Amino acid sequence: MAKYWIKLWHKTLDNRELAQLPDHLWRRFHEMCLFAGKMEYPDDHPDNGRLPSAGEMAWTLRVSEEALTADLEELARRGFIEYRSPNVLNGYWFVTKFNEHQRKMTKAEYMRRKRSVTAELPPRYQSVTIGNIDIDKEREREEEEDRETDRRSRPSWQLPPALNSDAFTQAWYSWYLHRFDKQKPLTQLQGDKILEELASMGEERATIAINYSIKKGWLNIYEPGRVDDTAVSETSDVFAKARQKYGVN
Repeated sequence: MAKYWIKLWHKTLDNRELAQLPDHLWRRFHEMCLFAGKMEYPDDHPDNGRLPSAGEMAWTLRVSEEALTADLEELARRGFIEYRSPNVLNGYWFVTKFNEHQRKMTKAEYMRRKRSVTAELPPRYQSVTIGNIDIDKEREREEEEDRETDRRSRPSWQLPPALNSDAFTQAWYSWYLHRFDKQKPLTQLQGDKILEELASMGEERATIAINYSIKKGWLNIYEPGRVDDTAVSETSDVFAKARQKYGVN
């Protein structure tokens, strides 16, 4: 679905780094935000914040590509945008923290902000609602929203060139969610080491292995036919029973 607007936060007025930009770079940064908003990436997509090519943006802005590239490099030096290069041939510009500032608020965030604003009002303007009275249930809902947000957010792994494909990216994200749901979330370092091993397998084998391991409910990644399914399942059951008996993770 096409996007027609982006958020412009009031706190921008208090951002010292942004305020110290020369006028033309201040304008250029906001133009980059608008370009990123025109892209049709959904919230929380890893590419939400990606910019079109420098040539395409230069044409739209009616400036030379060389002049625009110089501005982009200066904005990158100051930390407002970055250049990402998954491989030698496919680099692109990206607005830093774009998704963080543009994503839709969760219900928990919305309710916290609403209560904060309500608390600042004079008492005669503060209405008593079911939500105010049943505060415990509301907080439970907020905590559940926060848990879901934690589940969807993940460390920023840089995929090796050998694994840079849509199929593997989707499989890797599914593996992250699978581990989270098993209460064994991947850390940044764990993910980096696993990706190194998967890169040696190649994109196709690695993707198949991840999907197969998720289907089996395993916490480690195994290729089909390279491990005894029964042995892995029995080992998992042993650990599950031990955790249940002794109350340990």
